[in-house]
Amino acid sequence: MRKTIASFLAVSMVLLLIVSLSYGQRRTGSIRGTVKDSEGQALPGATVILSGEKLMGGPRSVIADEEGKFRFPALSPAIYEITVSLEGFQTTKRTNLKVNIGGTVTVDIVLTQATLEEAITVSAEAPTVDVTKSEISTNIGSELIEVLPMRRFSFFDFVGTTPGVTSSSGDHSANWQSALGSSSTANTYYFQGIETTSPENAGSWYWANVDSIEEMDVIVSGAPAEYGNFQGMVVNIVSKSGSNKFSGSLNFYYRHKKLTGNNTPEEEFPFYRKKYNELTGTLGGPIIKDKLWFFFAGQYQDDASSEVGADPSYGTGLYQSRTMFWRFDWQISKNNKLMFSCDFDWYRWEDSPNEFTPYECVGSEDSHNPLPSVNWTSVLSQDTIFELKYAGWWVTLISEAADGDRITPLHYDAYTGMYSGNYSWWGEWPQYQHEVQAKITHYADDFLQGDHEFKIGVVYNRSYAGWKWGYCSNRYYYDWYGYPYFMFYMLPEEYAGQANRISAFFDDSWSVNDRLVLNLGLRFDHTRGGYPELDRLDANANPTGEKIPGDMDLLRWDTWSPRLGIVYQLTGDRKTVLRASYGRYYGHMLLRTFYSSAPSKSERSWWEYNWDTGEYDILWEVIDPIADRGFDRNLKNPYSDQYSIAIEREVFPDFSLSLTGVYKESKDFIGTLNTKAEYEVIDYYDEYGDQIIQIYNQTNPGENYYLTTNPGNKTNYKALILAFRKRLSHNWHLDGSLTLSRSRRYPKGYSDKNSLINNWGVPDTYDREYLLKLSGTYIFPYGIVFSAYFAHQQGRPFNRTIAVRLNQGRRTIAAEPRGSKRLPSQTYLDLRLEKDFRIWKTARLKLILDVWNIFNADYYSYVAETNAASEAYLAPAGYALPRRAQLGFRLVF
Repeated sequence: MRKTIASFLAVSMVLLLIVSLSYGQRRTGSIRGTVKDSEGQALPGATVILSGEKLMGGPRSVIADEEGKFRFPALSPAIYEITVSLEGFQTTKRTNLKVNIGGTVTVDIVLTQATLEEAITVSAEAPTVDVTKSEISTNIGSELIEVLPMRRFSFFDFVGTTPGVTSSSGDHSANWQSALGSSSTANTYYFQGIETTSPENAGSWYWANVDSIEEMDVIVSGAPAEYGNFQGMVVNIVSKSGSNKFSGSLNFYYRHKKLTGNNTPEEEFPFYRKKYNELTGTLGGPIIKDKLWFFFAGQYQDDASSEVGADPSYGTGLYQSRTMFWRFDWQISKNNKLMFSCDFDWYRWEDSPNEFTPYECVGSEDSHNPLPSVNWTSVLSQDTIFELKYAGWWVTLISEAADGDRITPLHYDAYTGMYSGNYSWWGEWPQYQHEVQAKITHYADDFLQGDHEFKIGVVYNRSYAGWKWGYCSNRYYYDWYGYPYFMFYMLPEEYAGQANRISAFFDDSWSVNDRLVLNLGLRFDHTRGGYPELDRLDANANPTGEKIPGDMDLLRWDTWSPRLGIVYQLTGDRKTVLRASYGRYYGHMLLRTFYSSAPSKSERSWWEYNWDTGEYDILWEVIDPIADRGFDRNLKNPYSDQYSIAIEREVFPDFSLSLTGVYKESKDFIGTLNTKAEYEVIDYYDEYGDQIIQIYNQTNPGENYYLTTNPGNKTNYKALILAFRKRLSHNWHLDGSLTLSRSRRYPKGYSDKNSLINNWGVPDTYDREYLLKLSGTYIFPYGIVFSAYFAHQQGRPFNRTIAVRLNQGRRTIAAEPRGSKRLPSQTYLDLRLEKDFRIWKTARLKLILDVWNIFNADYYSYVAETNAASEAYLAPAGYALPRRAQLGFRLVF
């Protein structure tokens, strides 16, 4: 195996050095164009000068080639201008050219014969239609982040505004989001071009301070080969940087119970806001002009509230966070640049106490998360750029009682529902990820029937996730009306997963002619994962000296991912394009996949209280958690085949309209099968539905073997997306999208066969047949700014269930097909009003009022019970937060 990896690395590096053709996960964009005269003839030799506030080292200049073409690659997201001059022609300047992450701004320059000495300035906006990209993506820049009425909790607030993105809770700012029907664990996240996705559950471990974000790029379909290990969306975040001018901000945001509404008046205890204070600040500028820049962002959040149904007199939940972000940009030489950034964030969360759970039984989480990143960019020639990156993050999340007690055991009274003594368990959750990338981009014009932008990259990723935990005093107690009943006992245990991945990709953006671009790509991923060697723990969670052998060859995946994209300009004015793409996308090797059969798990036991001895010494049951668990070493990597076709038109300057069709088919999902279970079919009378349902009764109960494998489940997704975007210019901005979609599941196996009943061809979890989003901003005179965000979507599908006692135990069975019922549709409107005051030549004070859920909507994200025999049948649960107002003060200088 080591020889295989070594050979692969050697071959990959040779390709990098010999071919010299690549670039990596994108954090930059480019400007390209042609220079012609008024007759349409190319003007070779024209001087093109690029300038901009974020252009380190001062203006850059290139000479147009024999076909009048020019190019400025590797530009940070920002606004630029170009000046074009040639003897005998008037000098022309194009301003306000907005470059996005991964975007290409195409500019056609027409020079006229010189009749006047002064230059011509063309202030037309940059094209809104990118004529080179076949992907379906949305850019969210800092200019929108600063004006949209979002709660600012994390970058997810803004990702949720993307067409086709939804969440299981219906809250657009939720941190588990689905893109075009894919699972919320099928996404991948990048910061500064380096992956920050959690290896354990595929969430984003890095939550960027929103004031540090320059731009986000959200790709929902058609991503090129440089992106892998996802089936949903790619979220790529690039931070702000310094410049040759000092600038910064100081911001304060405030919420209070008097600014909070009540959307559940029938509840005795509605949502309660005790306090919310947030203080943020940024500062950036030069250390050495044009040579060394810095940028700093800090954030403090203090939030206390209680959920619907919780009596705030017992106390409230708590969320506190602190973040610090540093970035330094060093122009080492004309052609070499080094960027270093480091983010450090700390948070603490405490649950809400209530009448059944006093404070000493409340759980908490603490986490400290450093994330350093280094990026070296070297311009080898006008046509070739080399880039080398490293980023890593490591964390140990601590879960325990809010007061830190790990000794006192929990008592739960099953009769009264009261908890006492302590929180039930403690846990330490270490994770880390290190990634190194080497990449080169090469532009080859007039080569192989056109112009090419070649990319080759090699990535090495090493990740780890573990879980060390136990019950307080290694036990907890079940009481009955104040009397002792049962005790559960377990020694502390530790289990973990580890993976190493080597990836290589090739992308070619091939401009066949002035209208046709082919985006061709191929990606290879070699991933190896399994259990690392761990210590056996004693009763105090200390190592005993015994080592539990690991198995790092438990699972190997070698996958090839082809990508094909087509972009064709239907009109010659670069304003109407047809895009189409196909790609195969493989998912992450989630390390939690290894947990269920980890050999390091501890034995569990149940003990009954003995009234004669006054001890829990009557052994009731001993459970070996891995005795009936297995892992399929031939487990396949889940994948999705994705197709998209779109037409986009720039209707007028800064405004584009698009219509997109998407089809996705996903297969080889990982699940659990009971391979030893044997069943008989029996009839069951469903009294509520007045029907006979055939269900599966296990004929060999207790003879189980739960195998982690690919049961054969699959899903498909179809969507039609109508979207428009008016870029923020001329004092207004407007975005909108309507997504009509259909997502269906086709399962073949679960751990219990009853899960297949009424479950074939039914709506999947994230199925939303319609999803409407609108956001807009208008800047009035006198510094008054008004912004709004509106969303309306269909509710989540569910179905009525029945509870049946069978030989294998109590089972919940679908009494009707999933999707027979849906939660209520969800509608919310968020507003912002802002007033800008100039208080100094270069300083402004902004007063902000945000109001969320302006309709005070009371939609809910699930029901308490789906069994009609329950008193809580269809009772709403998981209510949306009520109408809330936030006051903000921003000092910008």
